[in-house]
Amino acid sequence: MIAPLLLSTLLLLPCQEPKPKNLILICWDTVRADHLGTYGYKTHGTTPHVDLWAKGATVFESASASACWTKPSVPSYLTGTPPLQHGVYRGSSKDAAGVISDVLPAGSVTIAEILQERGYRTVAFIRNAQLRLGQGIEQGFDVYDDHGGDAREIRWKAMDFLLERDPEKPFLLYLHMLDAHWPYPVPLEYATRYADPAAVERFRGENWKAFRDEVNHGDRPLKTADRDELIALYDGALAYLDVEFGRLHSFLEHEGLLENTAIALISDHGEEFGEHGRIGHGHGLYEGLLHVPWIMSVPGRAPARVTHAVSLLDLLPTLMGALDVPAPPTEGIDQLADSARARPLFAEHLEPGRYERSLRVDQAKHIERFKPRAEDLGTDSLPPIGMRLEVKLRLAGRDLVALEIEESDDPEDSRVELKGPLEVRGRRLSIAGIPLELGENWTLYGELGQRSQAAPAFVADEMVKAVGFGDSSGLVVEKLKLYGPDAKQILELRGAFGGTEGEGRWAVGGQTLRVPKAAAHILAQDRDLDRVTVGAWFGGEVPVRTPDEILFFDLATDPGELRPTHPDQASKFLPPLVRSFVQRRIWTASDTSTLTSEEIEHLKAIGYGD
Repeated sequence: MIAPLLLSTLLLLPCQEPKPKNLILICWDTVRADHLGTYGYKTHGTTPHVDLWAKGATVFESASASACWTKPSVPSYLTGTPPLQHGVYRGSSKDAAGVISDVLPAGSVTIAEILQERGYRTVAFIRNAQLRLGQGIEQGFDVYDDHGGDAREIRWKAMDFLLERDPEKPFLLYLHMLDAHWPYPVPLEYATRYADPAAVERFRGENWKAFRDEVNHGDRPLKTADRDELIALYDGALAYLDVEFGRLHSFLEHEGLLENTAIALISDHGEEFGEHGRIGHGHGLYEGLLHVPWIMSVPGRAPARVTHAVSLLDLLPTLMGALDVPAPPTEGIDQLADSARARPLFAEHLEPGRYERSLRVDQAKHIERFKPRAEDLGTDSLPPIGMRLEVKLRLAGRDLVALEIEESDDPEDSRVELKGPLEVRGRRLSIAGIPLELGENWTLYGELGQRSQAAPAFVADEMVKAVGFGDSSGLVVEKLKLYGPDAKQILELRGAFGGTEGEGRWAVGGQTLRVPKAAAHILAQDRDLDRVTVGAWFGGEVPVRTPDEILFFDLATDPGELRPTHPDQASKFLPPLVRSFVQRRIWTASDTSTLTSEEIEHLKAIGYGD
């Protein structure tokens, strides 16, 4: 009689629903997967704490971002939709209204919004000026702290929240850490863990952005020693992130939170170290920029290594599946479900003069590049008076002839910048016949060797950059930079557009330039290609656009993407896939914000000059 009585008593007890799982989502900004130990990295011991955690977690070995920099990538993984749908491409771009930024539309549905509706407490500690309040990324967060600090400060803020939270309420905690983003602003003990202190100063000093830009513009060759030191500095930044992850994980264990908390570690994009002639990120769709870590621990789930290709578009449905929360329709796949499978990896990149898209299916990868054409641009128009331009030049007799003209990436600088081989005639200095007068408080910097401000010993034909104020009579120099004997010989001028001085002649930075139509057309291309144009190309609003360049890589035999081939035709999967994305787009042309001068300065601090 005891057993039936016990059974009937149990049946009368109220059913207790399982307690909802918590979620901690961590993004290490600018981290490529192949620099973590769990992905096979051996050069430096970058991530021992993460590697140990990963042994009990699910490791996605072939995870890909949807874009090669933060502004389009983060909205993609937070909503499960590509930029063609959510419309966030630009972090800063000049417009009639001023400097503007794309904003995630209110119609997008983020991970935070889904969980907030389910009763979760949603909190974010963020460090990246591209993700500041007002950009739409904060949708669904009860607390959105966009002044998170470095990894240590963010870890402390996270711990404070966890100690003070309502223990009866599940939580989403999103941590976005910027420490592996150049100039790699980690404590000196980590910056010098693998790198020489002198190299650290060179790469993190006041001229770090100039060094990057000179390499990326082809003005400075990246020496092997520089590349190795840059990687060593980057790896030290990863070591710092790893230590802070280890401390957070130990805290979670001490507080008993690991038993009911899913943890996902990802990155928004990678970083290149000269593999394709450039350093940094935000310039293309190579694997070093797209292959990112994705490691995930879920209470009660056995460790695994997923070898098939996954996209960060899959993050939203996969997280919702791990939390047993229904997910809205997205472009993603729940990669922990029984139906998990490999998927084509789509990515895209938009900049003023180029749009790229890529598709990877297994080890076959297509990259298609599109450039503006005459039908996109209409009639070429002059830039507005005062717009700061960057002009590549050649000297024809006494004429300065423009080869390429682009809008400058330092619009707030009113000074003239002239770069070229130095001409020395006694005490007279000039570049391309333009006289240079050293100002009263001028400074000398760059590759000085044994030289000094007091004894500069100028050498004819060495590459220099003069910065100051001038007019048609010459340039009064505030700063003069020496590039050293290995620098590439170029001639370049940056300055404000002052109007025309007759047919085909422009005033730029006080100098008169002869401007062929081809150079003016390059400026029009640089200014006019935007998401509205790209959306029209693939949305059926204009005749079907074919790529201007198609590259194909076999990653099985060429994992570094160094030997592109030119297939006869584009991937047959790309056009219908892109068309479906455009047809389901959420954004409108009004989803933008105008940046304040303070916001522009914050962007400049992390290397974005627009």
